[in-house]
Amino acid sequence: MQVALKENIDALKEQFKTMESIQRNSVQDIPKINEDLLGKERRLEEIMSGDHGLNRLWANITEVNRQIALLTSAVTQLRTNLKSASDLINLPKTMEELQKSVATLGSTVTSVHHDVETLQTAAEEQRKRVEDLQKDLVQSPLEDLNSTVMLYVRQSDQRLHNMEATAFNLSQRVAALESAHPTSTKEDAAGLVNATHWSNESHTEAAEVGDVCLAVRARFMVRV
Repeated sequence: MQVALKENIDALKEQFKTMESIQRNSVQDIPKINEDLLGKERRLEEIMSGDHGLNRLWANITEVNRQIALLTSAVTQLRTNLKSASDLINLPKTMEELQKSVATLGSTVTSVHHDVETLQTAAEEQRKRVEDLQKDLVQSPLEDLNSTVMLYVRQSDQRLHNMEATAFNLSQRVAALESAHPTSTKEDAAGLVNATHWSNESHTEAAEVGDVCLAVRARFMVRV
């Protein structure tokens, strides 16, 4: 029984070492994750307010609309002036140039609207990627580690309970032997006392392991 308990304790210590290694790796990955997140946020900021961002595009659209309004007003004014104009030689050419300008502005507006839709779609995809990155690289591993620590703590509590019951039974047997056969069972009682002493030492060692479990659990609970 002592050998099996020692093996269990060694296995538990090895598992704790593995958990500490996983924790260190996770802590080392967190700066990289934060750097990636900051890069994504900077990219979103550039998309929204950069030189070629959404704000600049909306400003361009406003300017294009203003120019269209001016051209419309100019066309209306030209139509009014045509009735009283005496020189109509250059009128077809002027109208053709105005039509080309209006067509060019219309194409520009269509292109700008398309660019705005593309940037909005890219911004939404980027935001979703940032959320997925936060969930996959931070929350899920910490939740798994917390579940593992809770399992180890429950197992340690059960082992401590079993050892306490064994120590109590041995103590009862020693007391019974000493009261029933104070002389003839001295050696047996000494053996049981030694067993009880070993059980108490095992209890102390298991309690230390339990304290380690609780400390690890508290650390991970704080991080989560």
